[in-house]
Amino acid sequence: MTHGAEPTAKLRVAYPTLTASYAVAWITKETQIFRKHDLDVELLFIQSSPILVAAMLAGDAPIGLTSGAPAVSSNLSGSDLVLIASLSNVSGIAYLVTPQKLPARHN
Repeated sequence: MTHGAEPTAKLRVAYPTLTASYAVAWITKETQIFRKHDLDVELLFIQSSPILVAAMLAGDAPIGLTSGAPAVSSNLSGSDLVLIASLSNVSGIAYLVTPQKLPARHN
């Protein structure tokens, strides 16, 4: 992009919470890295992952930064959201399980 030129692509990117997990988006915007790559990015705070997913499905925010669970849940209900990346390589969910004898499966 030439210095002073307007970005060629406008994007609305939604995020669901004010936590350090989403700092990469704020830092990228504040340091003009989006503009360096011809992107005019509007960051939208939507205070709930299910509402964020609904906004994406309505076309109000084509990109959303959220955990995978809301997208997977939406897809199980028939939507066609696509997960393309993760900001973390570990799950933020703890699973509590109890030992249980499972019935034998007969094929």
